[in-house]
Amino acid sequence: MLLHKIYLGLMVSITFCQANSQAQVPGTVINHRPAADSLYIGSPSICILQDGTYIASHEFFGPGLKNQPNTVHVFASRNKGKNWQQVGQIRGQTWSQLFAEKNTLYLLGPEKEGGDVVIRQSTDGGHTWSDPQNDTTGRLLKGRHHCAPTPVVVANGRIWKGMEDVNGGGGWGKHFRSFIMSAPLGCNYLDARNWTTSNMLGYNASYLNGQFGGWLESNAVPAPDGHMVMMLRTDYRVNGNEKAAIIDISHDGKTASFYPETGFIDFPGGCKKFAVRYDPKSRLYWSLANYVPEKDKGGNPERTRNTQALLYSSDLYHWQIKGIVLHHDDVVKHGFQYMDFQFDGNDIIAVSRTAYDDANGGADNQHNANYLTFHRIHDFRHFKTSKAYEPLLPEQQATTVQLTYTAEGHTLNSTQCVSPDDNWIVYDTRNYDTLVAATGCIAMVNVHTKEIRTLYRTSHQTDFGPGVGAATFSPVKNRVLFLHGIRHADKDHPYSVSRRTGVAVDIDTPFRPLFMDARNITPPFTRGALRGGTHAHTWSGDGQWISFTYNDYVIAALGKSDPTVKDLRTVGVMFPGPVTVPANDTTENNSGAMFAVIVTAVTPAPQPGSDEIDKAFDESWIGANGYTRPDGSRQRRAIAFQGNVRDKDNKTKTEVFVTDLPDDLTTAVAGQPLEGTADKPPGIPAGARQRRITFTANGIQGPRHWLRTTPDGHLIAFLAKDTAGFINIFAVSPNGSAVQQLTFHRFNIQGGFNFSPDGSRLAYIANNTVYITQPATQRSWPLTKNNSEDPLTGAVTWLHNGKSVVYNRYVKNYLQIFMSAVPDK
Repeated sequence: MLLHKIYLGLMVSITFCQANSQAQVPGTVINHRPAADSLYIGSPSICILQDGTYIASHEFFGPGLKNQPNTVHVFASRNKGKNWQQVGQIRGQTWSQLFAEKNTLYLLGPEKEGGDVVIRQSTDGGHTWSDPQNDTTGRLLKGRHHCAPTPVVVANGRIWKGMEDVNGGGGWGKHFRSFIMSAPLGCNYLDARNWTTSNMLGYNASYLNGQFGGWLESNAVPAPDGHMVMMLRTDYRVNGNEKAAIIDISHDGKTASFYPETGFIDFPGGCKKFAVRYDPKSRLYWSLANYVPEKDKGGNPERTRNTQALLYSSDLYHWQIKGIVLHHDDVVKHGFQYMDFQFDGNDIIAVSRTAYDDANGGADNQHNANYLTFHRIHDFRHFKTSKAYEPLLPEQQATTVQLTYTAEGHTLNSTQCVSPDDNWIVYDTRNYDTLVAATGCIAMVNVHTKEIRTLYRTSHQTDFGPGVGAATFSPVKNRVLFLHGIRHADKDHPYSVSRRTGVAVDIDTPFRPLFMDARNITPPFTRGALRGGTHAHTWSGDGQWISFTYNDYVIAALGKSDPTVKDLRTVGVMFPGPVTVPANDTTENNSGAMFAVIVTAVTPAPQPGSDEIDKAFDESWIGANGYTRPDGSRQRRAIAFQGNVRDKDNKTKTEVFVTDLPDDLTTAVAGQPLEGTADKPPGIPAGARQRRITFTANGIQGPRHWLRTTPDGHLIAFLAKDTAGFINIFAVSPNGSAVQQLTFHRFNIQGGFNFSPDGSRLAYIANNTVYITQPATQRSWPLTKNNSEDPLTGAVTWLHNGKSVVYNRYVKNYLQIFMSAVPDK
């Protein structure tokens, strides 16, 4: 027997066993029986002892048994699955699951087909086993029972196993009644008195519009909130779509409940046996299942077992295919089925009931397997399908993927929500834009595995604050920045536009806040510290500076007693340089890691027809490295922002403005201290030059949005109405020029937009659809379908590779994150 390796995927290697020149069997062969014997391999199971030994088991089924008792064969490997030896044999056991506590083995399942449930124990690695003679030695349940090798799970201080009886009547499928059995962890598992069983739930002809054929072979698994559920194979074969069912279990394990409106889920491979386990490292559920590729649909999905796929889910209800692990083009005499698996560090180890070629003419059919094979999926959390198998993947996975599912908000900022390596998307848990005060969590989701990691939670969060939101990733390091309400917040001191600041966390050290801008509302004020609320923080292209909008707490407080004083929104920037604020007894003030200044000039009463503004807001850095001036020189740092002017009729109109920033922003203009005074806001640094860029008839219009610029700084883009009255994207040079139209829809753009990393395309939401536009060709195309039941909202943000975008969509009233690939056109 010649052993050698081939690679099925970029991240997975599987050992092959060659019995002769015509048969290469995927995996390491543990046992083999030719089809001519009429004995077929069934019920593969695997577990790992504390000493690292792998234990596997199976039984035979088929006419060759000739009325002999079912017998389980037990095998061991002490070299990580490279070689196997039979170590034991158990007469009078079938459809059973191995599990271990330290180095003690157990085998749980029916004594025979439709028999008592028994459990056996082995303390010598599977060589000898206890005999379940009575209810104190392992005979747990009397009656007619069925199950499959699905996981025995430890959760909530108990062990759990899904089972069925066969007393429902009506033949296969319909006669299965599902229940769960459990026992306290560490008890004497051989004593039936320690076990609890739930009520039984059986066939209901009304389920799935009358297309329900029954359920069986359930997986016990803890749900995300910790309560136990059973996830079951479901006999449903309509149009090749497969489903699974989820039954809820009470905390004490005595009550099983099913809700047909929500309990049936789409699950690739759901009408065949599958195993589900939770991985605490990735915080995801994983499964190996007989997914049916499009090319193999049209036959009987229950007997289409020639493909094994690795699946994952963050919530048990929504599953994605991670990749194709095993496949053979023939569906008649080839199958990889009933796989049982365990996590082994970064790998998955699994055993398969495999129907494959051998020197004796191959398997009887795909169901009647002739091999028990062992498989290792290396680094499963980062598994990649081999190019040869990529055509087998469902087409929709290449275009749009839902990344989040939990019943809470997942609000994306209008830009910069993607990590520098494109692996993570950061968000806050608002479900609506206006709920910052009541939001206390910043988290991120992995675009590959959908793992969610919490990065920060506020302390003493109430509906009045502190509140967090608008999270952004640095473009150059794994640091997340977000607005944070002042830590002391209650009904009398709620979150507000002048009571917030910028806080950062490094994703490798979550929950350790770094205050970026200093705050001092107590005279004498501090140079480099502001006195109010910074918001909507945006990193410069080099990741060194940060822009923000600003409102001043000191001026706002003064305005409460003097109506002539107004706190006006404006724009500021911060840059490296620590600022120390004297300590006091409140949390109103804080020191900061950066030096902050205001860079836009606002006035309470602009002169009609002038360039004076009473509001500066929704800004953007110009270019990744500034822009080119008309004389060919480079303006390294500049901010584009929206400014509210008064037209000649004294009506407010919004135009595009630019502030060119000098390299040094620490010098104050005489009489205008950077830190402000008790009755004046912070001053503008010397050298900052503010200019009006657009002089339009109607100004910027449409939904709230931030200005965006091309990476080369050549264009500043904004929303406005075209001549037909539709909201489209327009642009202008930072040097001032004629305004040009970039999109030409006959419907309105609904929210913010972003340029692709190379500046050649725009992404945005219009007509409840994600659109892509190439301004150079004036070509636009939809990336998603219009689904009025699940509205899109917010801006669309590009990954740094320019190949995908992320955005928000409401699904069943909760704001979720989606990612869509952007094809070249």
